[in-house]
Amino acid sequence: MAAPALVAVAVRLSALIAFVAWLYRATKNLPALGVTDAGVTPGWTIGCWFVPFVNIIAPCIVVLRLWRASDPGSPAGHSQGRHGWLLVYAWWGAFLAGSAAGFAVWFARATDAPPGMLARGQAWAYLCSGIATVVMSLLAVRVVREIERRQTEKSQLQAFT
Repeated sequence: MAAPALVAVAVRLSALIAFVAWLYRATKNLPALGVTDAGVTPGWTIGCWFVPFVNIIAPCIVVLRLWRASDPGSPAGHSQGRHGWLLVYAWWGAFLAGSAAGFAVWFARATDAPPGMLARGQAWAYLCSGIATVVMSLLAVRVVREIERRQTEKSQLQAFT
């Protein structure tokens, strides 16, 4: 039972590290795209994940600001629409749901469960955590692809102006 759980933690941690590294790099691209005041710095894109309680909302704000600053339709980095914001909010909601379900696994432990077996509450929490993680992962891929597309388009527009 412990080995699959450790593998799951290692995979999630690796994915989070890769996402934060991408977030840092995408934020670092902004000055080259002509964005002078995105409201977020590359250092904060990493640091916001480690400040207790702030990390409940700050990473979402960082991604929203990156989204806005990457808008190819506005040299000042102002958003042209809300459709992308809904994608970011959905991704962050799934992230928080998966995290909450992960914590619930620990709190749902039962002392009367046989050794090596999950209590009923833990099984439901594992299921919810897994579903939320899959949804969050799919949404994160969409967020990354869309921000990459926006930055590429913004770069191409700059090259021709």
